[in-house]
Amino acid sequence: MSATVHPDDVCVEHGWKHLPALDGLRGLAVLMVMVHHLFLTKVYVTPGRLEQFVHTGWIGVDLFFVLSGFLITGILIDAKSTKNRYRNFYMRRVLRIFPLYYGVLFLFLIAIPTASTFINTPLLKQLTAEVSDVIPIQWRLWLYLQNFGGQWTIFNHFWSLAVEEHFYLLWPWVVFTFSQRTLLRICWAVIGVAFASRLAWITYDIPIGSAYIFTLCRFDALAIGGMTAIYGRRNGLVSLAKAAKVPMIFAIATFAAVVMVYGGLSNRSIWVLVPGLSLIAAGFAMLVGYSAGTGAGTLWVWFLTRPWLMACGKYSYAAYVFHRILIRPTLIIMPPVKMRSLFGSDIVAATFTMLVAIIATFVLARLSWMFYERSFLRLKSHFEYRPQTTANDNTA
Repeated sequence: MSATVHPDDVCVEHGWKHLPALDGLRGLAVLMVMVHHLFLTKVYVTPGRLEQFVHTGWIGVDLFFVLSGFLITGILIDAKSTKNRYRNFYMRRVLRIFPLYYGVLFLFLIAIPTASTFINTPLLKQLTAEVSDVIPIQWRLWLYLQNFGGQWTIFNHFWSLAVEEHFYLLWPWVVFTFSQRTLLRICWAVIGVAFASRLAWITYDIPIGSAYIFTLCRFDALAIGGMTAIYGRRNGLVSLAKAAKVPMIFAIATFAAVVMVYGGLSNRSIWVLVPGLSLIAAGFAMLVGYSAGTGAGTLWVWFLTRPWLMACGKYSYAAYVFHRILIRPTLIIMPPVKMRSLFGSDIVAATFTMLVAIIATFVLARLSWMFYERSFLRLKSHFEYRPQTTANDNTA
């Protein structure tokens, strides 16, 4: 996943203004996921503890989920009394998400395989081979159903996009229908259902990977983010940050202790999958609440608002979509045998390869933003959230 909320989506007229610190937090999330996928321990030999540590970057997806729950719930609460709220919300989501997602699917599932039949280059042939097993079942990708199981090669990370899309599809109807008090109860119920679903997966010996990617099993992180937004709306961001500070410090200390003892967290561990995912989401909710409500004078917010980190957040959606797709071209351009020979160390070669891939990903994400995505985002101006007109309003 990825948190695909654009700053323009925040209803400045009705609620919170754009919170720059959350852009930096989104940047941290995407960098964690990229390190997890691009530090190629299956290609390079690395010490076990280092491998465990870098692969703990999978928790960046959970931070994305909490951020999405927080931001989307806030947007929906602000938009509840606006005109054409359903149409505006869904159209703004479509303009933000669909052009890049479906553009990438068209490129890799239709355009490149077609081109490879006429143009014989190693890269085109390799990319076509990568998706050959996906093409017969590609309809699930087009319908955001890939997180119901299966192997998706270069699209394996798209499962989180499906989870978020299901959330966007359902959550507006819930927020617009119920009061905030009832909404909090619904959030608790969603957390319980997600926990119970993961427990059932393990109990009935369903493949453990399914519990990690299936929608019902992952909605707790989004609901926890939504609860954080509701509390912030009720009490204000400053109060939210004060309430979150001590639990956040405890969560960070606990995470640091686990990493020191075990080297990292595995997303295939039963303890992580069943209670752990909810606890990780709760810790990230404290981090989001603290980051959103803490003043600009603090060292933490200063760090989150560094231009380079905010830029990572701004382009995080495209970076998330592209980064794993670039692994194969990176290995073709930078063969591991040559990298080992050049650096004389697998760790140095793996680190250098990862950094090059990260830089290339953000360059591509920036180009995508400038020459493709931005043209669609400009159309959001036709779907602004506006207050409901009244009977006495003669401008209707």
